[in-house]
Amino acid sequence: MIPFFNNEIQILDNKILDLSGNRPDYIISVIIAKYILLSPEKPKIIDGWASFKDFKKGANFISTNAFSADTERGIAQHFSGRLNELKNACEKSGGLQHELATSYDLAMTFDALPRISVLLLFNDSDDEFPAKCTLLLQKHAEYYLDPESLIMTIGFLFKMLKTEDRDNAAMKA
Repeated sequence: MIPFFNNEIQILDNKILDLSGNRPDYIISVIIAKYILLSPEKPKIIDGWASFKDFKKGANFISTNAFSADTERGIAQHFSGRLNELKNACEKSGGLQHELATSYDLAMTFDALPRISVLLLFNDSDDEFPAKCTLLLQKHAEYYLDPESLIMTIGFLFKMLKTEDRDNAAMKA
């Protein structure tokens, strides 16, 4: 079993399956396959958090502006003025409160995969500034996944948060 966010993924007979025996989304299958193939034999642990642009392999791979626009700005725009909805979506997606020395309106960690966590930092909009989201990965994440898979992992988190938010809104209606 390999936990991926709130999903348990199993490998049976060289197939990637969810607990119901079905193939998960294509993106999940790719991420799990890359994780299995790239994970070092001896676990590599480096304390701290890093943005995608800080990773050696990712720095030359993709425009940081594209990554930021697709994920960080996407979360900020989607949840601007809706801090409680973001917190609820994070909690329903397995996010846990994270205490930081600096102040953010919301700081949540997510266990994406074993040894790979994502830190979501969010400041809601106010009279002077628009909402801002920053997503960080553990510094050693680049040893477990390639740049494409790291981007897909962050993208999956955004998709999951939007889905939880939509489901919460539907339940209230």
